[in-house]
Amino acid sequence: LLQPCQSAVVRWLCIANTFFTVTPPIKDVAEHGEPINQAQLIGTLLGCSTLLLEGMQEMAGCSLPARKREAFLHLWRVVGFLFGIEEDLNPNSSWERSLLVK
Repeated sequence: LLQPCQSAVVRWLCIANTFFTVTPPIKDVAEHGEPINQAQLIGTLLGCSTLLLEGMQEMAGCSLPARKREAFLHLWRVVGFLFGIEEDLNPNSSWERSLLVK
């Protein structure tokens, strides 16, 4: 049985995974405009990963084990790759790095 904090994480992972596997990338610049820059992508990524995880931990009053936190960040590291964030700029390589970047 999952704790409230864990079930929220699992639900968010399912939603995010479904969204990013179903939504095709935008490639028509004439119709959709120029893509956003790396800084904007990183800000979006942090809002969906580190800040979300910190908020859930604070609201639920529990902390996820380090292994689960790293697994959650790994998922968002992959999402960052799909966003087009350069690997050396991706803040989700570890929990400590993501906290430094935010």
